[in-house]
Formats: sequence, structure tokens, C-alpha cells
Amino acid sequence: MGFLLGGVLLASASVLLLAPASSAQDPAAERVDCDQAADDFVLLCLAYVSVVEHFVDAVVVADLAEAARRGVVQADLAPRAFHPPPCALPAPEFEEVCVEIDRAQDTRAAALAAASSMLASLDDSYTRLLQPPATERFFRLLNTGRSRAGIGIEYALLGADQSVCSVPSDTCLLTITEVYPRSPAEALGLMAGDVIVEYGKTVSGHSCSELSGLDDLGYPGESVGIVVRRDGVEAYFRSTTTEVIDPLVSSRVVDDSIGYIQLDAFAADAAALFEEHLGDLLETGVESIVVDLRDNPGGYLSATEEIVNLFLETGDLNHRKQSVRMDSSIFADSDGIASDVIALPMAVIANGGSASGSELFLSAMRDNGRAKIVGTTSFGKSSGQLTFVGRSFYGSVLGSVNVTTLRFLGADGAGAEGGIEPDTVAEISDCAHPVSVAREAVASLVPRVSQLAFNSTPIADAYEPGEKVSVSVHFDAPIIVDAGSGEPFLNLSVGPNVRQAAYTATWTENGVSAIEFEYTIDDDADHDGISIGADAINLNGATIRRVTTGSDALVGHEPLTDDPTQIVATGPEWYFGDISEAPFVDAINWLRHAGITTGCTPTAYCPDQPVTRGQMAAFLNRALQLPAGDQDHFTDDDNSTFQDDINRLRHAGITTGCTPTAYCPDQPVTRGQMAAFLNRALQLPAGDQDHFTDDDNSTFQDDINRLRHAGITTGCTPTAYCPDQPVTRGQMAAFLYRAREHIEAAAPQGL
Repeated sequence: MGFLLGGVLLASASVLLLAPASSAQDPAAERVDCDQAADDFVLLCLAYVSVVEHFVDAVVVADLAEAARRGVVQADLAPRAFHPPPCALPAPEFEEVCVEIDRAQDTRAAALAAASSMLASLDDSYTRLLQPPATERFFRLLNTGRSRAGIGIEYALLGADQSVCSVPSDTCLLTITEVYPRSPAEALGLMAGDVIVEYGKTVSGHSCSELSGLDDLGYPGESVGIVVRRDGVEAYFRSTTTEVIDPLVSSRVVDDSIGYIQLDAFAADAAALFEEHLGDLLETGVESIVVDLRDNPGGYLSATEEIVNLFLETGDLNHRKQSVRMDSSIFADSDGIASDVIALPMAVIANGGSASGSELFLSAMRDNGRAKIVGTTSFGKSSGQLTFVGRSFYGSVLGSVNVTTLRFLGADGAGAEGGIEPDTVAEISDCAHPVSVAREAVASLVPRVSQLAFNSTPIADAYEPGEKVSVSVHFDAPIIVDAGSGEPFLNLSVGPNVRQAAYTATWTENGVSAIEFEYTIDDDADHDGISIGADAINLNGATIRRVTTGSDALVGHEPLTDDPTQIVATGPEWYFGDISEAPFVDAINWLRHAGITTGCTPTAYCPDQPVTRGQMAAFLNRALQLPAGDQDHFTDDDNSTFQDDINRLRHAGITTGCTPTAYCPDQPVTRGQMAAFLNRALQLPAGDQDHFTDDDNSTFQDDINRLRHAGITTGCTPTAYCPDQPVTRGQMAAFLYRAREHIEAAAPQGL
């Protein structure tokens, strides 16, 4: 069990009971073990044991001893005039520390200097000594809450019209928000909603900071006067202050739908109280939750874990803790009573005073997508400390030692160092009324566009008429689309032309939603890029709102500029002038765009010409980006333009030549040979049947069946492949185009 306070994570106090020192005194300086130490040495021994056994990082005892020795020397205490008491040795390495302590007249001051210096050497400001008064205040604060002298009220500023305001006036009212049970204020009959006119002084015109301590009057027993207004009638009361303890948890329902709950600290009873308040809010049917952690310094780790789990689903990460001795993750083992992110949206308010336990809570909510964070950057600490209390033999508190024992991390492996940034920055006044605080926080739950993205890509290099462009608009919350009065659409820019993408669907996953829009390419051309301008969603009578709360979504967004993959093809004569009548226009254009061909001339492709074996080598090499050959394999390609391509093909094992020493680069490639070349290059899977009737006696029957099985060919007729016919340049383009997915997988970097 642990706690976090004042920016420090701490754990249940460990008490070290020490026996009284021996009364025997030898003429020479004596040494005793820590279990025989006098009270003067208790905190030194306690600090040493705590650090060695529990500090978050590995320590070196000799370094601790040297730091302790320096601390005594630097304290520059008055020298001893008589024989020193027995010095307690935490470890043999501390002999020189005892030598320095023996020289000091004030043994306790020397031992404390040693302990403080040793802890300071760890370079961790949260590992430190606390003197008895600080120790008492520390535990009192954690176990009973903040106390003060007053009449037991909380108050805040609220406009007469329920608006936010900052300085009391006729229209900005200092209003009692809570009257503590069994307090002087309750005995007077004061009520939440009463307007404070005077409390020791007239409140009108005073700033928030001047009013912050209005019910914190220093000492119990002081006589105070207060004037309040209720239903337009002012009344004067006089009372005597007493010690009042601020409640750990307070809550209220705002606007009949918002559950507001404020937690001052993760103290001893906080988990049970918080769950009780949260359960009461849920029973009223609230539609959203606001948790206010402003100036919450932390508290017990166990309480923090329990409260976090109220908002998590089974298996969600509560937190991860690390030290030199451990690395463990804590997960929610059941659904919390407020874990439904869709049914119960949630905001958490934080500021620079939200520390440790509050930051663990913030991390868990953000990392699990459970809540939005509103306010300002948190304190910035994610380490944990155990507190060890040192007592005398008779039980009096001598002080305590805080030792950092762990670091806690979120789901992304990050801690809270530097503070946790809010999703929505808001400077919320300390004097703001819970009503206005809740309203401001809930405003962050209004759905907003978080991202626009293209979901589709062209079948080939660019969209052709009839292809669909799909776009998703993502929101940061779960939404529904009410299209009863019209369907929304998205304005797309296709080049200079504006087109309307129609609404097709809405989906929700992990607490966020997206709307899908779709546009079918029609008469768009000229290789235009597709982009989306800012604020391109047209509701067209539809309503987009958050699930449960019903708040309308904000549909404004930044532009989505041209994506190089989102382009529209031109007409069929994009690259060459002789392919308008060719059956393989798309394939030829793809070949040219991919850099596999430049045509038979700069303006023509010659689709009906047969492909030679040399040309085929060039086609395959450019498509597959084959590695260079290690030698010149054939004797008949020395004068060929395609010699390098041929050697690369041979080196890759795609060809063995037309004879062992010749390649025959000028011979035409047959359809059967083409099947073999492609199969060897792409390593196609085996066919599941014999597809054609005219290849039974062909050497290339297996290659042909693999080609058909892969969808690269359908044959020259439905039942024949024509394996002995020459391959035309147009057919070559078609073979490679249909095989492009296999080619992209086989090529080192794709096409």
C-alpha cells in the first residue's frame, strides 16, 4: 500500500523500533550495531537501511558512507570536549563517519548531518529526512485531510445568470457551494446557494486571490461575523471559528446531466468515499462525468489504483511500476462501475498542483482512451516513496525517512516528468464555481474532427472512370449521424473541379467514430490530383452528434492536401499515339509510367510487333530490377543492345539460353517461352488443374498452368493457350500488368 502527497508518492509507514543504548562507556570511542543505537543515531541507521533495501536504483555502500562523512565535516559543528557516546555503525564502511561524529559536541546534529548528506547524494529530492513536527503534519494530512480554523464553508464565484465571472459584484456573486456537516456554519443555518456579502470584510471588488483564505482564520476560537443574502434578503450572523477538516470528496449534479466530483487527495478513506459519490451520481442518470483533480497532490498508491479501476475495463493497464528490484504492470481485473466510454463520456480537470497520484490517474485515463484532460500542465512527477518512521525505545517519534522506491509509467512507457499536457488548455480560476467548472470541462467532450484520410488507391497508377475514391473523417469521440432530413456530403477537389463525395457509413471502435464518404470517378481527367479543402463537410440538413450526450459535433477541419497516390488518369492516349485501338491500353500506359518501356519510338509503342528474346530480357530486368550478372554468359549477344539485360536474366536463373552458349536475342518469344520466363522470375505457385487443351505436348505446360492459376493469362481462347504463337508487345504489356502484384513482391523495392 502506498500514497502520493505533495508531489511525492509514498507508501504505508514502516516503523523501526530500536533498543536503548548500552550504558557501558569505554575510555576509547565505542562502536555498536544499529540495534543497540542511542536515539541520536536512530535516523542515520534508519536512512541507511531504508536506502540499501528499498531505493529505486542500485547504490554503493562506500559512496553512501563517503557522502555521510562529508556531511558531518561540512556541518562544521563545535568540537567535543569530553568522551563521545558509542557510535552506531550502519555498516563497516561507516567507520570514518563515526570518527567525524565522535569529534562533534552535538552528537545528534552530527548524525543528522550524516544522514541528510547521504540521502542528498542520491540526487533525488524526494528521498529526504522529516523532523518530528513535519512527520506528524504529514501523516495527519494523509489520514484526516486538510484542516483549518473557520466556520466550515466552501464558496465560489458565479454570475447571476450562471455565467463564469472573476471579481465579486452585483452580477458576480460569491456563493456558498457547501456547508460542512456538524460545523458552525451548519449550526447558523447557512445553506449552499447563499450569497456572501460580508465575511469579516465586504467581499465586493476583491480579487480571487484576496478571497481564497476567507474561511481560514488562523486559530480556532475567534469571533467572526458574516452577512449572507438569500432570496433577496440579507441576514447577519456571528459565530466562533473551530477546527474544520475539508472533505476529501465532494460531488453534485450540474444541469441535470453532468456528474461533477472533486477529489482533494488520494488519502486513506478516499477510495471508498469516491466510489460512494460516483455511485450516487450514476444512480441519478448523469450522461457525463467530470473529475476535478486540481491541486490534488496525490496520496496512497492503493487508493489511487482503486479509484483508477472504477473507470477501466477488464485488462486495461492501471499503471506499470519499475525499480532495480522489479518491473511489473497492474491491470484492471474487472469492469469498473464507470468504465463505459461511450455511455459515460468523461473529462478530468488538472493544473500544476495535480501531482503524483493525480498524474497516475491522468495517464491511465489518457492511455486507455477513457477521458479528455482539461486545464493546464500537471506537476510532473512519477516516482514513489516509502516512509519509514523512527521511534525511541519509549515510542516517541524521532522523525521519518522518505525513500524513493519505484517509478510508475503509463501504457506508452512514459512517466509524468515534465508534466502531463491537457487535451484542452483551459485556465480555470480557483474561485470558479463547480457549476461553471463542470460546464467548461464538458465542452471538451464535444466531438471534433481528428483526422481525414483516403481509404482507397487506384487499381492501376491512377483512378479510371468508374473507380471509387473513399475518404474517412475520424472524430475523437463516438458519434451518430441523423440523416433523416438529408445526408451529409464531403466536398472533394479533383484538380480545379469540386466534386461531392456521398455519405456511405458510420463506424465506432474503441470509443471513437469515423464517417465514410465515397465519390465515383466520372469525366475527371488530365492526371488531376485529389485534395480536400478546409471545412469540407456539408451537413446538408443532417445532424452529427455525440452518442449519449447528444452534443452536436464540430465538423471544421484542416485541409488534406494533394496525395501523390490520389490522381485521376487521362484518356487512353496518355503516352503513345498508336495505342488508341489497342486492347491493352491500360497495361501499356502502366508499363510506360513504371519505366519498363519507352516505346519503340518516343511517340509510339508498336503494340502489334512481336517481342524478341532480347527485348523480353529488357522488359523483365526493368520490371524486377535484377542484380548485375557476374560474367558474360553467351557468345551471340556481344553486339546486342540488350547484352546487360540478358546477362542479368542468366545470373538470376530465369534463362539458360537457346543453347548452352547462345541466347538468340533476335528470335521472337513464343507464348510458351513467355510463360516459362515469367514463372521462373516470379516463382508462381503450382496450378490446381490443366486449364488448356493445346499444351499437353508442350515443354511449358506446367508454366502455362501456373500462369493461368495466378490470373496472368486467360489463354488465346477460353480453352487454348497457343503456346507456339509469338508474343506481341501489347500482349507482353498485358502479361506484366496482370502480374504486377507478383512483380512488386519480387522486386527489391517494388516499382
